[in-house]
Amino acid sequence: MHVETDDSLIKESILETAQIISSNGGFVAEDFTVHYFDGNFSSSIKDQIGTPDRVLVHYPMHLAVPLSEIEWSDDPQSMGSYTAPTTLDANQLRLVELWVTMVDHAEKLNMINTFVPDFAIRNSELRAALLNLGFPKFDEVPHPQDAKKTLISWHSFGSGRGDQSKKRLIPLKMFVNHHHSGAKQSLPEPGVHVLTSSTSNSEQTYENYGDLDAMQLLTGFGFVDHEAPVVHSTPLEVESSIGVIAVNARSWRYPPQESGRQALTWIQSDDGSVSLRHLAIRPDNRHSTVTYLAMGIQSMVGSTADVAQKEAERLINEILQINHNKYSQVIRVLPLEESGKQSATMVREACEIQVRKLVQWW
Repeated sequence: MHVETDDSLIKESILETAQIISSNGGFVAEDFTVHYFDGNFSSSIKDQIGTPDRVLVHYPMHLAVPLSEIEWSDDPQSMGSYTAPTTLDANQLRLVELWVTMVDHAEKLNMINTFVPDFAIRNSELRAALLNLGFPKFDEVPHPQDAKKTLISWHSFGSGRGDQSKKRLIPLKMFVNHHHSGAKQSLPEPGVHVLTSSTSNSEQTYENYGDLDAMQLLTGFGFVDHEAPVVHSTPLEVESSIGVIAVNARSWRYPPQESGRQALTWIQSDDGSVSLRHLAIRPDNRHSTVTYLAMGIQSMVGSTADVAQKEAERLINEILQINHNKYSQVIRVLPLEESGKQSATMVREACEIQVRKLVQWW
């Protein structure tokens, strides 16, 4: 593999990580390249440009260190002080040591505390507005140790949504950034893979972290993505002829099957209430969403197709307006934030992206 950086510590750590993988039943492609500049990692390829599903990295599961078995220190600024269990072998211990060296050297915990809104935003009114967008994490200010849990989540695989008990370190895979055109993050047994996509090139190779919109990517990973191809509706309720329709939590995290994907999924409770599991807003799916919503209304109340269609159009417009109002409220209270100004600027940018796409697409 190749490492492009002026930082000798990072370069040596990456190359040794690759050597451990290759020497223990794994594989690292000769053209797989990791870049490191100004605290940021990225990856690219040099050969077979545009060829999808080519394996760049493969390593057996025994090298995927169970991070839950490591006792991390209370130091909120560093991963460096920890106690590893005696069950880890020499290769696992060295992989953890190399990982800790790299993330501390790149000041990844500081990055989380500076840019990820959950950690950077302190103003209670702004946190309440972000909570209203459908992000429960803003209900409470995080503990200083939570930044470590977030970093572990970024650089590991296992159960989602913060369950630290099943997190396993994924060396080298953690350097591949997100793009919606990137390779699937599949983890086929009996090992872990890094694959190419059709867009992989000499500048960057990406993975697709999931069907995430701009606000999800900012709150989850600390960056703003202008190209996210979806906006997930915020949780809300609207009145209809079939009663209150609730749009539930945002879709998280992995995309539906490409064939026959639906923007919404009905849930009808025993008490007659109706909710939508989620509502995904895309450039090309307003018509199909209105049609599907109208069919549900027609079947439940027996109205004519024309009446149901008009009501579905009204409901979609109301849903859009509620979403617009929620993002506007976040923007209005942003000036109240005093400590996390860099993150607040990114929140404004992401909100403006969401509103612009709502208007342009639907």
